[in-house]
Amino acid sequence: MRPWCRRNIINWVRRLGPDWTVHVVDCVPGSETNVRHFVPDEYLPDAFIDGTMDGPSVGPHSGDIVRLPLLWLFGGVWLDAGTLLFRHIDDICWRQMEDPNTPYEMAGFVLKLRPDEDAMINGFIAAKRGNPFIKRWHDIYAAMWAGGVTNADGFHKHPLLRHLPLLNPPLRHLSRAVKVAVASPSCCEIRGSKEPEQET
Repeated sequence: MRPWCRRNIINWVRRLGPDWTVHVVDCVPGSETNVRHFVPDEYLPDAFIDGTMDGPSVGPHSGDIVRLPLLWLFGGVWLDAGTLLFRHIDDICWRQMEDPNTPYEMAGFVLKLRPDEDAMINGFIAAKRGNPFIKRWHDIYAAMWAGGVTNADGFHKHPLLRHLPLLNPPLRHLSRAVKVAVASPSCCEIRGSKEPEQET
């Protein structure tokens, strides 16, 4: 792990204090923090298990493969190692997710790509254990990796995704979109999937 990532994770521990436990997982064979100690193989595609993933994005796609099963099985918050944590997770979202008077069941950061089109960034996802949205999200992702697939080439053509627009904004607009997301209070909004209870 790069030194700046190590310092970043140490900052998470300091900021969160004793109420939160930070786990850093890896894919190193024989490591006690290998993700396969925590996620059963049934949740992982063959290419991940066999080490046959290829293409330019093996690292990011490996993170994509493990983050959802970890959240489904254990709940909590997934942070990519490079995510800077400037506020306590309780203040960002967890307190609202635990409040029975709110409809929120999960949280994430949203990036505005185009007018009226947001995309949730998967480097920060908070959810309680057993969240059905997380399970469905993982099921879709696992289906795309089934059948000997070793990389994400052509995922946008997969029957489960081909109805969605490509998330490729023109480069001249990308830096503006990122700035808007970082500066906008809505970039930290909590997205709820639970309907509020009706009053009787």
